[in-house]
Formats: sequence, C-alpha cells, structure tokens
Amino acid sequence: MFATSTDILINITYGLVSDITLFLFFFCTGLDSPEDLCTLYSNRAACHLKVGNSQECIQDCSRDGSRRDPVLPVSSRLFIPRRALELQPFYLKPLLRRAMAYDSLERYRNAYADYKTVLQIDSGVQAAHDGVNR
Repeated sequence: MFATSTDILINITYGLVSDITLFLFFFCTGLDSPEDLCTLYSNRAACHLKVGNSQECIQDCSRDGSRRDPVLPVSSRLFIPRRALELQPFYLKPLLRRAMAYDSLERYRNAYADYKTVLQIDSGVQAAHDGVNR
C-alpha cells in the first residue's frame, strides 16, 4: 500500500522524514497544474494546523506572490506560487483552514473575514457558521 501525500506530509511535520528538501523537490517537480499545487499546500496547511503550528498553516494558505518556495532550486521551476490561495483564491479548504488557524491565534477579525468568505462561496459549511457565531 502506498502512502498518500497527506500521510507523507504528516510524517514531515512530525520530523519523521529526514531530508525534507530532497523529498519536496522530487514531490513537487511532478506537480504542474495549479490544482495539484494548491492541494499540496492546502494539505500541508492541514498538517500544520493538526499539530498546532497555526502560523505555518496561515503561511501555506495565504496569498504571497513575492516569494519562491525555498526548498526548490530555481532551476527546477521559473516560479512556483507558495500559497494555496494564490493558486486558487476561492478554494474552500485553505480558506477554512486559515480561518481556524486565525481563531486559534485569537486573531478573530481575520478569522471572521475568512469564515464569511467561505459562507459566501458555500453557505452550507457548518464549521464556518460555527466560527461566525462564536
């Protein structure tokens, strides 16, 4: 049985993979579509959130077009957006994960804004309703 990308990223988050740079280089070089990269960063954000690294979760979710991914050599790609929401601005999972991370850091205005955005996209997301009504 093969490990899923989320399983591998959890192992990285917990420090069970020794050479993260090499792993991410080989893992990311096969991902060319924005959807695949968005999923990668969104899953990594979920791993960070699960282990309590809220700031890293926010970084993987948030827009920031001025940076390149430091783990990938420049020769491997001309430009790789580093954030899930830069790739797909209205993707629910990174928006919801970022809202939850803001909530855990007591940055309630930011959390509220993300929860409201999630509800504008899909009014049926219960976690976003719960977050807005706290």
